[in-house]
Amino acid sequence: EDVKISRSQFDVIDVLNLKPESVKILCNFLCGYPVMMQNCSDFRLLHDMLCLCTNFGVQGPIPTILNRIDKTCVTMSKLIDVLEISENLNDNEDFQEVSQDLYRRCVAYCRSNFSSWQVIVNLLTKNKARCDLTKRLFQSLNNDTDVTI
Repeated sequence: EDVKISRSQFDVIDVLNLKPESVKILCNFLCGYPVMMQNCSDFRLLHDMLCLCTNFGVQGPIPTILNRIDKTCVTMSKLIDVLEISENLNDNEDFQEVSQDLYRRCVAYCRSNFSSWQVIVNLLTKNKARCDLTKRLFQSLNNDTDVTI
C-alpha cells in the first residue's frame, strides 16, 4: 500500500528569504571545509545558517555559528539588520540568550556612536521601512534600566 504524505506534515522552510551564500558556507562546513564559516562576519548569513541548522536538525555547526555571531562587530550599516535578527532569534527558546546579547550590543553601539543628530537622521532615513525597529531601539536608549527585547 502506498503511503501518501501531505505537505502539511512537513515544516515548510521559506528558502527564498535565505541568502544562497549561507547554504554554500554551511555545506562547505559540513563537508569538512570550515574556513568560510570561520571567516564569516555577515550577521544575515550567520542567521540564515542558524535557521537552516535548526530547521533540519543539524547540531554540529551551531556552536561555530554562535561563536561567529559573538565575535562579529555591530556596525552602523548593519545595525537595523542585527536588531531584526535579534528579534527573530528571540522566537526560538534555544537562542533567547544570544538574542538578548545581540540586542544589548546594538544598544551599547548606539550609546557609543550616536554623537550627532546627523548620524541619527541618517539611520532613520536609511531604515524608513523598518521604523518599528528603530522606535524600539530609541526607546531602549532612553531607558536606563536593563535592556531586553
